[in-house]
Amino acid sequence: MKKNLFRKMLVFSLIFVFSTYFIPLAQVWSAQSCQEYDIPMRDGVKLYTRVFLPDPDIWGPGPYPTIVVTTPYGVGGYGGRGKCSAALPNLQASNGYAYVYQDTRGRYLSEGVWTRVNDGQDGYDTIQWVAKQPWCNGKIGMGGLSAMGITTYMTAGERPPQLVAIAPSIASANSIQNFSFEGGALEYETTLAWRASNVYNGLSQSHYDSLGLTPEELAAAKTEMAMVYADVMGNLPNPLVSPSWMRLPLYNFPGISKLLPQWNDVLLHPSSLDPLYAPFNVQDKIKVPGLHMGGWYDMFSRGTLEAYKKIDKKGGQQKLVMTNLTHLQFAYTFPYWIYYFKWFEYWLKGIDNGIMDEPPIYYYRMGVNKWAYADAWPLPDVEEKIYYLHSDGSLSPKHPQTKETPLSYNYDPKNPLLTLGGRNLYYSSGPADQSPMEPPNRDDVLVYTSEVLKNDVEISGNVKVILHASSNCRDTDFVAKLIDVYPDGKKILVLDGVIRARYRDSLKKEKLLHPGQVYEFVIDLGDTSQVFKAGHRIQIDISSSNFPRRDRNTNTGHALYVIDTADDALIATNTIYHDKLRPSFVVLPVVNPKTRVFSGQAKIKTPSLNYEGPAELHTLAKGVYLRLINLDNRWLKWEIEKDLDTRFVDYFKCEGKLGKLSVWVHAEGCEPYFALAWGKGILFEGSPAIDP
Repeated sequence: MKKNLFRKMLVFSLIFVFSTYFIPLAQVWSAQSCQEYDIPMRDGVKLYTRVFLPDPDIWGPGPYPTIVVTTPYGVGGYGGRGKCSAALPNLQASNGYAYVYQDTRGRYLSEGVWTRVNDGQDGYDTIQWVAKQPWCNGKIGMGGLSAMGITTYMTAGERPPQLVAIAPSIASANSIQNFSFEGGALEYETTLAWRASNVYNGLSQSHYDSLGLTPEELAAAKTEMAMVYADVMGNLPNPLVSPSWMRLPLYNFPGISKLLPQWNDVLLHPSSLDPLYAPFNVQDKIKVPGLHMGGWYDMFSRGTLEAYKKIDKKGGQQKLVMTNLTHLQFAYTFPYWIYYFKWFEYWLKGIDNGIMDEPPIYYYRMGVNKWAYADAWPLPDVEEKIYYLHSDGSLSPKHPQTKETPLSYNYDPKNPLLTLGGRNLYYSSGPADQSPMEPPNRDDVLVYTSEVLKNDVEISGNVKVILHASSNCRDTDFVAKLIDVYPDGKKILVLDGVIRARYRDSLKKEKLLHPGQVYEFVIDLGDTSQVFKAGHRIQIDISSSNFPRRDRNTNTGHALYVIDTADDALIATNTIYHDKLRPSFVVLPVVNPKTRVFSGQAKIKTPSLNYEGPAELHTLAKGVYLRLINLDNRWLKWEIEKDLDTRFVDYFKCEGKLGKLSVWVHAEGCEPYFALAWGKGILFEGSPAIDP
């Protein structure tokens, strides 16, 4: 039911977007052609593929630029093999691209075994095949959402020479570390629910044949899998009553481990840095231009940012769009196709549509619900500020006293703290109120709250919580949440993170605790952009569970996932310290409220451009940008060559397509406060933008 709903909602949203922004669909769909192929990979395995070609009366006879997408969700679901003409009309072909849509190895109508390990090599081989076809002009792009985005990254890591650009969304170029594990803990909700859904649906006959099961054993495994799937998806609202969600150990999980042996392989290699996962970590290998899109509450938020920053550092030509959405909200509602096609229009069709003159980062500032531009992440005006956790439950910049009382709580794996919101897939996700999981409802969480804020506090960047803590057990978890407390008492989750104690020093090597000894634990909560409004409070919650987002630590110190049952689990007494020598604190990337956007009038008279009218001047970290309001919001870019800051003036000397530009920003606090930019045939005068 969930998959059918997803497809209906996705189709509806796509129809809406394209009927609004692109060529009327009725004009082009009827003339599209659809062809079926079984494309051989290097090991002889054949992958089922559909190719959609544009209407030649509109886009010409070809050859065409080509977009490739590989999916585990079923190309052949639209009518099955031999019924290509019954397939849903294709939106890429409607915009003048040949579109290659393929079932992942081991899924639906493709041969082979589904492990995802081969996705990069299969993508490479597919692109080689596509490049030889008469309908392809040799310029190939690749993109897609979620699993399709992961395959895009993995293929780009193989560096096929014909791959010109990529556009992955809500995905990761290091997917095990950003999908299966975080801080040494298993991302249980996504790992179990996603695999349960996709093992129940869509495994190919070739995959079943590879398992070596008798017909009776296979039938029994499928029956087990059906029961697990129904239990997992049916008990999402309350996992505590679910035999599947509450199962221990996770090894040899009914149904899943028999139909997908990779399940046990993952559990036997619980370090996300294990060499087994090398094929999934490709972010250091990618050199192709990329458009990366994600959401602050997406489960791949960390991976989207990592991919953008690492690939951009190597070669540039990267774009980043970060929304405020969850994984499924992004897939269902965000008009990512607008950015997607503008990106491929530039890189595959060679149309200079201005996208590379825009600031490369477009991000959503939560709390004020506004979009902003940047050309560096973290932002240049970020200052890391420390707020200390105090024994009286306060959170403040004041350093703790020599003697502050430690606080303890008991964590019982049989009664874990339930997940409310955050970066999840199917389970409760997004900005949820945390009050039900705090005192007086729970006594296994510590709460630290700031005074009421007198002014807005904006954070944009990475948040870390550093704890000095001890436990009476040899292993346990520490979970931290960053919360926005509203004047009416709502406590809205912004970020959360975890560290599994045995991985406190390194994700490569385990080190168990000595009971009672105090250690330092660093909890990486990830990145966000959030404005805590005046009148609100900033809060940090500390606990030892967040279930089912993350698996429960049984506190025993035994090998993870393979031994402990519920009867083996221990109650851990965990203690947080607050004194001068053993402080606990949060590091917040607080943004300096320096004005970066100015509204005014621009006069431009050059051989290539003539404009007079309203404009915005953006003075960012690496460049200065003019946005011409009455010219379809066209962007002009100048790279900063010299940044000469003085007490009274910020002075930039820049170089761009329209020549040299000098920019003079009168310093804040000096009256009048204004910006002036001038060059040959160029003049801008403006004041701080009220609502940039």
